Amino acid sequence: MFAINPTRRDLLSISGGALALSTLSSRSRAELASAFLSGKVIDAETGDGLPGVRVSNGRDIQLTDHEGRYSIARNGDNAIFVIKPAGWTAPVDPKTMLPQIHRAATALQAPDFALSRNEEPDAFDVVMFADPQPGNDAEMGYLRAQLANGSMDAPAAFGLTLGDLVGDDLTLFDRYNQIIAQIGLPWWNLPGNHDLDFSAASSFDARAPWRRVFGPTTHAFEHGAATFIMLDNINLDGRGAGANPYCGQIGADNLAFVEALLKTTPRDRLVVLCMHIPLVSATDPKDPGSNTSDADALLALIADRPCVSFAGHMHTTEHHYLPLPGGALHHHHILTALSGSWWSGPMDPLGQPMAQSCDGAPNGWHILSINGAAYSTRFVSGREPAQMRIMLAGEAEATTDPLARRMASSIVPASALADTKILVNIFDGGPRTKVDACVNGCSPSTMARASRPDPVTQQLFQLAGATRKPWVRAEPSSHIWQADLPAHLACGLHRLKVTATNEYGKAYQGVLIFEITEG
Repeated sequence: MFAINPTRRDLLSISGGALALSTLSSRSRAELASAFLSGKVIDAETGDGLPGVRVSNGRDIQLTDHEGRYSIARNGDNAIFVIKPAGWTAPVDPKTMLPQIHRAATALQAPDFALSRNEEPDAFDVVMFADPQPGNDAEMGYLRAQLANGSMDAPAAFGLTLGDLVGDDLTLFDRYNQIIAQIGLPWWNLPGNHDLDFSAASSFDARAPWRRVFGPTTHAFEHGAATFIMLDNINLDGRGAGANPYCGQIGADNLAFVEALLKTTPRDRLVVLCMHIPLVSATDPKDPGSNTSDADALLALIADRPCVSFAGHMHTTEHHYLPLPGGALHHHHILTALSGSWWSGPMDPLGQPMAQSCDGAPNGWHILSINGAAYSTRFVSGREPAQMRIMLAGEAEATTDPLARRMASSIVPASALADTKILVNIFDGGPRTKVDACVNGCSPSTMARASRPDPVTQQLFQLAGATRKPWVRAEPSSHIWQADLPAHLACGLHRLKVTATNEYGKAYQGVLIFEITEG
């Protein structure tokens, strides 16, 4: 058995080694045994021990020996867990679809972990959520209705949620899990700030409700040719920093866990880092609750590996390319919120909130497609079928009538042509997205990225009334492009075609038919 991070077990083996336990006093044996947890990882079908499987206490990692046995130092009251290897699957709770990979550190001898063989091709898809965040029974109903519309029926290997599973009411965990289980996929989770007990005396105690339901807050697993690292980067010990009672920080134990994990991970294997608070945020770059203070330490660990990272928290969609030691860039993708504007209105005819995100994207989720060390992502709207929204904006935006403003997005008086711009919200766009506009089949012109609120979102929030959460407002979006509308257009109907090419080289199009009127 090999210890990635040397512990007392390197000097003294509980299961027998250079120094036999029989040479120690009974008190010494008890004290030594209580400092470690021992068990076995087995093949669920044959009962044989599985060698070389990683087991962790949340900080250290050890490999099982040739008989599948492990003995690992306790890490306070943290659970121990197995890091599911590729080609194997952990048992899932059929009621919640949660993988059963952990054991509580409550006994001197930990039970065995049983894994089953599982065919895992190197090419597969993952459903990714951020911030479902129902805070009451009504919002649980909105979540259930969102899943029931059939748009999540595409095949995927598993799903994962990047925090804020619920909105502060931690008694909703069980019901939430049962709803998500209806998707029919094994589901991995990490906590967000709204999944913690803020009344607790410490950051560790605040996670007690989470540990009872989900187990470790930081963990990892393999699937196919990829390694997924689920990082808890919510630090409640930074209370009072900024406007929030938490800050973004990975912390020494979690960084040690990542370092230990990577020591036994081939350098050509794709690493997928998942967290709740972004490494960096364009929406609020100075807020310690919206950025991770020790992001550079994490990036240094993965600098020479194929790696992508994902976060949530912001209820916006952002793409960042962060510098690494050596000059390469790391892709950090902030995912849109499944709850959009925290399930805010206005309400649609079926009584469901429009839940438009603050940056103008519809509420939704993402599909991560992996093929070996290559990856791509795709945004899936929970409401609009398109990948973009095309708008015209000018003097008509100043009208006090929101409905008139919305009509004005496709009707332009001839006298307003010079003041009218083409606006396109590419719902999952980023700095590497290229956007072209073409009017009436003419040569396309390149559109410029602009930081500004989405006009349709501004209108929706004005119409929402009391169904809009009080803190919700249209924020400057990182994925809006603009260009001048040609000033020579005659009165009548015109066809505007927009082509967007994303960072993965995939192109998609949208069309707006608009009308120039006299006046």
